[in-house]
Amino acid sequence: MIRILLAFTLAVYGGSAALAVSGGGAGPAPLKESAAALQQKCDTGNAIACANLGFRHLNGDGLPKDSKKAAALFERACDRGDAIGCTSLADMHENGQGVPKDSGKATALYQRGCDGGDGEACVALAIGYGKGEGVPKSEAKTALYADRACTAKNQLGCAILGLAYAEGAEGYPKDTQRADGLLFNSCLKDAKFSEKPDAASRIACPALAKLRGKPSCMTLSVFNSPTGEVRQHCYDDKAGWVTTVTYKEALPAAGATAPTPPVSNAPAFSVNAANMAGTIAYDRKDYATALARYAEACDQGVAVACGSLGAMYFKGTGVSRNGARAAAPLATACDAS
Repeated sequence: MIRILLAFTLAVYGGSAALAVSGGGAGPAPLKESAAALQQKCDTGNAIACANLGFRHLNGDGLPKDSKKAAALFERACDRGDAIGCTSLADMHENGQGVPKDSGKATALYQRGCDGGDGEACVALAIGYGKGEGVPKSEAKTALYADRACTAKNQLGCAILGLAYAEGAEGYPKDTQRADGLLFNSCLKDAKFSEKPDAASRIACPALAKLRGKPSCMTLSVFNSPTGEVRQHCYDDKAGWVTTVTYKEALPAAGATAPTPPVSNAPAFSVNAANMAGTIAYDRKDYATALARYAEACDQGVAVACGSLGAMYFKGTGVSRNGARAAAPLATACDAS
């Protein structure tokens, strides 16, 4: 489990556990309170106000961008019991941002953040123990801190915990049923298929595919679709989410019956950038771009793109309804089925 985790983590995150977890100190959305009000609260002992003021200095949000001031404010927040303040200061020590780079100090601060209930701090510890950065490598502690992160509702932690159960680790014997549940939730349950896969999906989806012996996919019917539209979202290691659109029914033209775009026989992990771009544009209702990219993918021999292109012409989605223009790409999709 650790070998898989480390290879993936190093490839994706470039060796930075802190950036993997919390985006380098991006923190929560700033409050609408004025900087003066936050400063007053911070000076009277409000730890959350200190942390929020720290984020404003870190991001240059209405205040001069100043990493050193941000670090000092995070330290005040942490010392007053704010777990996010501890985690944010740990991130800064991990990356040498505004403070000396110190993995050992970062680990100690992540521990305080995790003990305070911050799931991102627990994930940072899990990755740190998995990679042996600032601490000895430990498969048992990787699983333990992933478990604590998952308990704090952190999906990246759940993904790593799913790996532990899939392959077995000290204190977490192999349990494929529990692994499947954790990996499925981290991969698909809260996925936003119009966006790039998050860190949890990028770990959990390949592991789920390996566990089940088939691609990680979710099929969803489009509510109130007149054509019975069905979308299948599958994870691909290189392309991210690949969406295939099929139809149970077709919208009939006057005196005619529309053909139904078939499901392509291509493997679920078949990748085509133009087809994926077309689907993303279609989801955003940018039909002109979708039409152009589906046409490009269809010319490259992607049958499902031909089906989508033909359906747009047949239904008049973003273009004048044109049965003649729809016929050729739909026939191409049909011949490939």
